[in-house]
Amino acid sequence: MENRKYDNKSKVIKNINDMFRKCSTLDPDLIENCNESVLEFGTYAFASYFIHRLENNKIVQEGYKIVKKMFHEIINEFRLLVKEKKNILDKITIKNYIKKLNKIKLNRNKHKKLGDLKLMKKCYGYFKFSNDMSAEVMIYKINYFESLLPKNDAKLRKRCVDYIVYGKTGGVDIMMLTDKNAYFDPDLNAVVINPSMLVDPCFDIRFPMSLNYGCLGAIIGHEIIHGFDAIGIHFDDNGKISQNITSEESRKKYKDKSDCLGKQYTNETLKQFGNDYRKFRVLDENIADNGGIKIAYRAYLKYLKKIGGKESIIPHFVKFTGKQFFFVNFARFFCSPDNQPINMNNENSEVHLLGSVRVRNTLSNYKPFSEAFKCKVGTKMNPKDKCEVWL
Repeated sequence: MENRKYDNKSKVIKNINDMFRKCSTLDPDLIENCNESVLEFGTYAFASYFIHRLENNKIVQEGYKIVKKMFHEIINEFRLLVKEKKNILDKITIKNYIKKLNKIKLNRNKHKKLGDLKLMKKCYGYFKFSNDMSAEVMIYKINYFESLLPKNDAKLRKRCVDYIVYGKTGGVDIMMLTDKNAYFDPDLNAVVINPSMLVDPCFDIRFPMSLNYGCLGAIIGHEIIHGFDAIGIHFDDNGKISQNITSEESRKKYKDKSDCLGKQYTNETLKQFGNDYRKFRVLDENIADNGGIKIAYRAYLKYLKKIGGKESIIPHFVKFTGKQFFFVNFARFFCSPDNQPINMNNENSEVHLLGSVRVRNTLSNYKPFSEAFKCKVGTKMNPKDKCEVWL
């Protein structure tokens, strides 16, 4: 349970590891519950230290500079795409969507707050632990941690309680900020990309941009599309709930387009989710997959044009083009064992299909993929009938 690697760098983490050790003094049938209490209590400390190290890593900082450029290029492609979609969106809806797109930000504030070691140390400083303390007293103090905080500083109390007692920041689970993860926050009208995403195989500052756009670019595109999915269309450019951003006519046309994808994925959705309510939520994920890769690819093509049409060759892979590498890295990431849905029987778990299904259906719907790999019309990866919502 304990990891003492950083004990000499953080007194708080050392104390929490000592608390795990204290659990071992209890009767065997009480140890597991004690460990769970300490883990829940200490999660903020470990998460804060982890994020602080990442946020202050020079390679990660350089990576974010590249990601920021990619983000703006992909946003711009979706902006152009929205203007093209006059067969789905009316003038008012297009105007509202462009207004919302113009305000979408790449937000890192939650990570900066989570990585604030001064605040973390201050919060845990109100919990006085010593090795002389019994495990029973330790658990009692954990359970009543809120009562240990100063009553004359409401703002500090709230932040410490949110982080330590509820494990959240701004309504977001702090572990969601440490995983290899990205998400769209409708309340902030912002895309959040965790620093732990800026690693191989999804991104590396040394990679050719074909690989970066094919994975992280597609993920950025996926999250941007979520800003305009069945949930996102109810939030305006300021993150406020609004029924006016999308007209009734546009909603109906959007639904008609998305029904094609719903039918296309029916077998896989029923197999994975059965009659679970999540089968309805997975459609938004499939739309985001199919739309996200398209705006990322369009942005990559613009990048390719800027640099003269060709990237440097990767040794031992000279037969592959940059366009092919884009799709290869998309598949490589989503098909890796680390990126498969887990706990599918848990109703609060993933609403994504298996990586192999996401890759196969997304790429087979996209004509530039079949052109890049010269897939014959009528084959599994280049069917005659394709579904598209955002193209």
